[in-house]
Amino acid sequence: MDTAGLYGRLFAAGQQVGPALQGLRAAWRGGDEIYAEVELPDHAVEGLTARAALLESVCHAWRLTDPAGLGGPGTAEPLQPTAWQGVHLWAAGTDPAAGADPADGPRTVRALLSPAGDGAVRVRATDADGTPLLGAERVELRPVTAARLRSAGATAARSLYEVRWERRELPEPAAAVPSFLWDGTRPAAEVEAAVADGARWVLLDAAALLAPGQREPGGAQLPERVREAVTTALARAQEWLASEPLAEARLAVVTRGGVAVADTDTVDLTQAAVRGLLRSAQSEHPDRFLLVDTDGDPAEVSAAVLAAAVAAGEPEVALRGGEAYVPRLALVRPDAGVVSGGGVSWSGVGAVLVTGGTGVVGAAVARHVVVAYGVRDVVLVSRRGGGAPGVAGVVAGLEGLGARVRVVACDVGDRGAVEGLLAGLPEVRGVVHAAGAVDDGVVTGLDEERLGSVLRPKVDGAWHLHEVTRGRGVELFVLFSSAAGVFGSPGQANYAAANVFLDALAVRRRAEGLPAQSLSWGLWEETSELTATLDKAELRRMSAGGILPFTTEEGLALFDRALASGLPHTAPVRLDRARLAGDEQPPALLRGLVRAAPRPATTADSRTLRDRLSALPPAERTEALLETVRAQIAAVLKYEAADRISATRPFTELGFDSLTAVELRNRLARLAGTRLPTTLVFDHPTPEALTGHLLGILLPETAAEEWGKEAVDRLEAMLEDERDAAEVTKVTARLETLLLRWRERSRGLAGAAPGGQAQDTGVDELSSASEEELLRYIDDEIGLS
Repeated sequence: MDTAGLYGRLFAAGQQVGPALQGLRAAWRGGDEIYAEVELPDHAVEGLTARAALLESVCHAWRLTDPAGLGGPGTAEPLQPTAWQGVHLWAAGTDPAAGADPADGPRTVRALLSPAGDGAVRVRATDADGTPLLGAERVELRPVTAARLRSAGATAARSLYEVRWERRELPEPAAAVPSFLWDGTRPAAEVEAAVADGARWVLLDAAALLAPGQREPGGAQLPERVREAVTTALARAQEWLASEPLAEARLAVVTRGGVAVADTDTVDLTQAAVRGLLRSAQSEHPDRFLLVDTDGDPAEVSAAVLAAAVAAGEPEVALRGGEAYVPRLALVRPDAGVVSGGGVSWSGVGAVLVTGGTGVVGAAVARHVVVAYGVRDVVLVSRRGGGAPGVAGVVAGLEGLGARVRVVACDVGDRGAVEGLLAGLPEVRGVVHAAGAVDDGVVTGLDEERLGSVLRPKVDGAWHLHEVTRGRGVELFVLFSSAAGVFGSPGQANYAAANVFLDALAVRRRAEGLPAQSLSWGLWEETSELTATLDKAELRRMSAGGILPFTTEEGLALFDRALASGLPHTAPVRLDRARLAGDEQPPALLRGLVRAAPRPATTADSRTLRDRLSALPPAERTEALLETVRAQIAAVLKYEAADRISATRPFTELGFDSLTAVELRNRLARLAGTRLPTTLVFDHPTPEALTGHLLGILLPETAAEEWGKEAVDRLEAMLEDERDAAEVTKVTARLETLLLRWRERSRGLAGAAPGGQAQDTGVDELSSASEEELLRYIDDEIGLS
């Protein structure tokens, strides 16, 4: 096979292969197999191990194959080995764990490559004398075009954001606003009494969520204090949402130092986590919460300022020196590294420890720090360690690049385990904390256990790594956070709390002169343990919400750009700005990016719907409202058309869960111009039943007219049934008896017995019955149940 022109063709196609990797000397083809001879150039040992250069050149041989004949990826596309399975190393010179210097290994390799199916290749390699060196049953090769590589860099340039706090002039309140301070010790009944007396704002002091003796920052017990504060905040939020008397008031959760508005601000890690939890609660329950951070006494926060923030459509505000600031997402500037004092300068000396390193994202990052940053010693940490699925392929791939790899099973949520881990790794100079867990659920369905299971790997793990690595000369300390904390993703209040803690910890470390960067990741395209539970509908919802997934290449380019920015907190997220610009009311956080004017939630929508229904004949109102309900259901479930939705099919069968039920409730509440219960979908389990409920809210007179109509229509429809004479005679007798009893009860409405007491005819029983109860009554009476 012609190998002479391969590197020239690759260069012409946009991929430049340096001289250190141009080792392919000859290749022969025999059927589906490729025989290759690879020689290590003299340049290869400069900054690159011999084995890495040899294996890269072996992969070049596969580009000579005909994609139509062997299923290979073609000649003009770079190939990236993504997984190695069934790997065997026979020669000590190829195993860095055996203490050999890879530069002393063989400089000529002969390889046999054969297809392993689905674009993968099987590899057998020997030295020039035929001594086996390496075998791999399956090496998965991913084609990466030059355009795709350029695309990854372009995506990184427009997908890395930071949260900036901007000064905001708030409108003057029209009148004084009564408020009540809830310090956390007062029972909900006392708060309800204050609201009944006219308080429209309740201020919850977040600092009071902890016992007085537990409020000091720092120390080994901080994760426990975070857990206590977040658990108490959850309980307060659930009390607030469950209380009907509190429905007319808004809860302002007041933190002190929960955010860093300026670089000089000190962040309270516990209160930051509380803000993360409540940010998701806000998303699930609009108009019920406001997040406030102050540099003063929470008791002195003016309810008039809070009312002004709500009037301006701001769900979150920080008060500094009497001025109001609001968060806005903004693209990271190209010169951010210069402005911030420079990005990460990684020497490559020492080991890099990657928690969650056996997972999809952790393994990709581990490989990246080896390839892009010259790291030669990697420690992969996870709860299952060597028992994690696919770990052998991850290790083989890293070793194939010349790195020393150690896989360790360790629960980073256990401080003793982390101390033991690092005691045996004095050479660690870099940490990437990518471990995490999810347990999604709406805020009303969470409990202490579900909070703890998500907080532990993030909060406890990061804090233990922070404390145990102090004084060890760590140059790199990267925390993998999530955009769920930045946006307050609905259904992820526990996850948001954990990730906002990571963001705050990075800011705290930088203030203390320690290296730290927290990356609030958006959605990775490649399925991982954290995204494996997302079904197609959930992914469609995320896409419809303006969040797009990015490829592994794009994610790694964002990783590089985030480190180069030097900023303690960034958010690598692919936003669909065109989709967001089409929203009637984009999130306040995005107003600096999406210029659509926000439209405050008022009763205009409900008046419009009410007027539209009132203009229709009474007989057409129910059907018209049903069509509106079905359209909202289609929007929630991301159906292209509402006609796929049956009016009588239960919501559970339509695919609703607690999160989509909340979303539908929020949409319908806006249309109806009133608050609706969280259990709306479960209280009225079909679109038809829900329509009847909403009709009673919008047009109660129509609902009254409709009472009993369905029952009578059902009886009338029985006339069309073909039944034998005996059945008809039996039902006729029952109906005549039922009609007689109905007339007797109806007469009771017009008259009263002597003494002014209404006759005991059972009228109240029927007049107060629901439609469903009336149908059941008729069924019982005529023997159809």
